[in-house]
Amino acid sequence: MTGEILFAVSSGASSDRTLVFIVLAAFALGGYLVSARHQVVRGRTPWGFPSIVWALICFLIGPFGLLVEFIAGRMTPPAPDRSHHGVGDYAGSSFAGTPSETTTFDQVARAGPPAASLPNVVTHLPLFGWYPDVTKRHELRYWDGKHWSELVADQGQKATDPLEAPHPPPASAPA
Repeated sequence: MTGEILFAVSSGASSDRTLVFIVLAAFALGGYLVSARHQVVRGRTPWGFPSIVWALICFLIGPFGLLVEFIAGRMTPPAPDRSHHGVGDYAGSSFAGTPSETTTFDQVARAGPPAASLPNVVTHLPLFGWYPDVTKRHELRYWDGKHWSELVADQGQKATDPLEAPHPPPASAPA
């Protein structure tokens, strides 16, 4: 009888461990996917940690790992060398490095933001990205999704140029 009780207890503990492992593995998968999505959308993972590291963090501390990853994602600015639509797709990891072979600063500056396709339609603020400089002092200026930043680029050279006064948001999408 005692052996049967021990078997039942140890069998229950094993199934509990399996359930805990499955739940933690689900958190790890969630952490990995959130980080990978952040990489695609913002150009870098939260705090620059590889997605596999976020998966390990989420596996080890479960929902708290996802919470930390969410906070890290909100604190991590988008990579200045990438934009959502491929404009400013610069080689290397430094801000406004050498333009890639597919997009040049001249092409971006000439293109300008696309015209709105539907007039009088209420829209949200444009996505973050590189746009022609609203002050006309530089080729490109970075829009962070809410405000114009001081980050500017001319002929592939990085620089900062603070704005003296607020400017309206860009038309609708990165150039």
